[in-house]
Amino acid sequence: MAIAIEQSKGRSTDWFFNYSGHVNQIDITYYRFGWNRNEKDIDSVKLTFKVNEDGIQAAYWFIKSNLI
Repeated sequence: MAIAIEQSKGRSTDWFFNYSGHVNQIDITYYRFGWNRNEKDIDSVKLTFKVNEDGIQAAYWFIKSNLI
């Protein structure tokens, strides 16, 4: 997650991460061409992962495959 956030600085992509401890899951939203308040749903992917071994691996590969 830290690499994705760092890579977004000064680039046209944006990542948002939201951890919900009460349900033990993380939501990841990736905006391929950057987040725009007026067009926030354009070319975005939002996925939810459980915080367990399988979920962490799936989140890792999702992030890694979308890094520039």
